[in-house]
Amino acid sequence: MPDRTSRSCPKQLCLLIAAAALTVLLSAFSVHSHVLDGPHVLELMTRNLAGAKTLRVDQQVTLVDSATPENELVIREILSYFFPDRFRSDTRNAQIVRIFVQSGRETITIVDGYRTEDRESRFDRYKDLLLYRSRSALHKMLLSSDVDTGTTSLGIFEDRLVYVIGADYPDESVSQVWVDKESLLPLRWINVSSDEPNERIDFFYRDWQKKDNLWYPVRIETQHQGRPIRRIDVLGLSVDADLQSDLFDIAQLVRNFPPEESAATPAVPESDMDEVQRAIEQFQQKFEN
Repeated sequence: MPDRTSRSCPKQLCLLIAAAALTVLLSAFSVHSHVLDGPHVLELMTRNLAGAKTLRVDQQVTLVDSATPENELVIREILSYFFPDRFRSDTRNAQIVRIFVQSGRETITIVDGYRTEDRESRFDRYKDLLLYRSRSALHKMLLSSDVDTGTTSLGIFEDRLVYVIGADYPDESVSQVWVDKESLLPLRWINVSSDEPNERIDFFYRDWQKKDNLWYPVRIETQHQGRPIRRIDVLGLSVDADLQSDLFDIAQLVRNFPPEESAATPAVPESDMDEVQRAIEQFQQKFEN
């Protein structure tokens, strides 16, 4: 009568062989393939992403509180891109209006009609890979985000071969961007805090779709320390939308909106965990019935 243990061995052996084969395949590919340098990959990526002057995105943002994951908070948001370096997000609800505008290096945040001292959250920086449509601007942004563009390697992400800009795969301890080798579209951005090396955020760009000659991911997921905290689902895209330049005019916004008298700037920057919890609590307070 066959031994049960002997029957289970082939399956385990197959898994080991498959894992070993995958490792050997990647190693062989890395040795015999020409790995493009980071700036070259960025040039190809931005060229591939280009295809419009403006873009309006209607999206649904789902926030997840790890303490009560069953209580997801869903909000609506409108994004306006004026390539290559102007961006605006409008979060509107019966109980809150929040506007964030970036024009070049300047930014402004307006909440309920008042200018605030709130800085842009690291969790909103997913849009940076989608905004900068020139290699030089994207290169500068990544360098300022501690991505070593002089280091490039090949890796595997969900059965796809990717260029890993900023690290020697499979090292995930430093900031890096993963770009699909075939489509040349970004799939993942690991953002490691320079102030707190153990704090990291992962942005995943999924389900890329092309509309009117422009590529955009219709699903973006954010993880903090390996746990999901936010999910973005695109509901609509308007390519080459008629966006007025005054939407991004920070000087005009400063004139139109007074400062928030009660705003207080923290003396010490918040940790990523504090920022996550604060964002969830603020949205819950203003959006829950």
